[in-house]
Amino acid sequence: MEPKPSISELCSRYHNEDPHTEHVTSLAINIYNRIYKKFDIPKKHKPLLKAACRLHDLGYFIDPSNHAIASTEIIIQEGITGFSSDQTLLIAGIILLHQKGYKKFLNNPLIKKSKNSDILLKFAAILRISDGLDHGHIQNAQITSSRFREDAFYLTINSTGYDGNIPWARSKSDLWHQVFPVPIKLSYITLKDNISRYQGVIRSNDSVLETARRLFYIHYRTIVDNLPSTLVAEESEPLHDLRVASRRFRAVFHNFRNHLVETSAVDLANRLSDLSSKLGPIRDSDIWVEILKNQKTATYIKNPEAWQSFIKQAEELRNKNISRLREILQSKVFSSLLYDIVFFLRVEIRDSCKTAPQTPLKPYAAKKLRNVFKRIQTTSKINNKTSAKTLHVLRKQCRKERYRLEFFAPVFDPYISKLAIQFKELTDALGYIHDLDVGLARLKCNSGTTGKNIFSYLTEERDAAFMNFLSIWNNLQKKKTQKKLEKLMKEL
Repeated sequence: MEPKPSISELCSRYHNEDPHTEHVTSLAINIYNRIYKKFDIPKKHKPLLKAACRLHDLGYFIDPSNHAIASTEIIIQEGITGFSSDQTLLIAGIILLHQKGYKKFLNNPLIKKSKNSDILLKFAAILRISDGLDHGHIQNAQITSSRFREDAFYLTINSTGYDGNIPWARSKSDLWHQVFPVPIKLSYITLKDNISRYQGVIRSNDSVLETARRLFYIHYRTIVDNLPSTLVAEESEPLHDLRVASRRFRAVFHNFRNHLVETSAVDLANRLSDLSSKLGPIRDSDIWVEILKNQKTATYIKNPEAWQSFIKQAEELRNKNISRLREILQSKVFSSLLYDIVFFLRVEIRDSCKTAPQTPLKPYAAKKLRNVFKRIQTTSKINNKTSAKTLHVLRKQCRKERYRLEFFAPVFDPYISKLAIQFKELTDALGYIHDLDVGLARLKCNSGTTGKNIFSYLTEERDAAFMNFLSIWNNLQKKKTQKKLEKLMKEL
């Protein structure tokens, strides 16, 4: 008989996503250590919880949608060195309950006939919450404190960088509330607002590929998190956030492309670019409705009935676009794209992180930022005669520089975070100018009085928006800023 594989051997054999399962294990053991005395859970069972956490996603490579079942089948079939048959079955039962819809498995023989069902259910409850706390798969959640009160067990979490972990963990605390005598309540720790965007996600001691993995993950999660609200389409912001996350995902690829040649990243970036192109006109129709309904617009209108007609036409176009939006996001093409992104994140880039040379992040990021600073120092002059097309191209360039500054800011001087904020202000200003230019283009062929009224308003608003942009732009040209950039280039 062949010897049973170890946990590490199983993880290697089935392309396990080690960063995630190791972090989930760390969180679960942290919770266990805080509660085992209170709930009289024998310490001898602790290795069972560790094993279940390390192996809970083992079957993802085989069957992503039903990976809990696949993981369970692998473990039962192969066994685990150091664990008896009964212990292996208990570990498999814990894993079976970690995915959504766990209730359908409660009558499974693994659970129902377990010789130690109390431990199995309690450990499954801990695993579910711990798994939820790394929903982003970027290992940013940390337990900072806990306390027992009469009404509940309270856990405080620092989840800087991605705030989707805690809502997900709360949704997965349902089993806990069934098997423990007191409920669990999770809360955020409040941090300062002036930290950089990716603080807690990007770490100076990580490799280039590990940094890329985390950045890819956070933007994939943002796409998926905004999908339900985008489909409902009651507000325009979720579509905007989904498109921005898609754009940032592509920006990660462009910043790390030399380290991703053996993966499907280029294909995914191209498909996301195609998606963004399809969603752009839909987003534009959202903005057009918002502009027309703006109270400032109303002050220029002399014929309210004609104005309402304008709004009605814009809303009819938007409603048509919403139908198109739903077709796109509920299509097999889009679901296939999401499936391929997950496979890329959980298998391809994980394998690359293990096998490719581990290039340190800091010198790599320093080179990228030096290039940004050089481009800032050689920026062209902008004036009120600059065409809308040129400004739109500049907007895209500034957005790329902004993303790069934000990606690498946590590793360097705080000034880089401030510079990233300046570039955000630039891109926001240019974005507003672009929105107004799109609106003006819509009205050029409209000879009616109301159309001319709105055209006048948008023209004045654009002039003011351009002056605001120019003020921010000129700040980058100041000698003080240039000297700071020269100093930073020498220090990087």
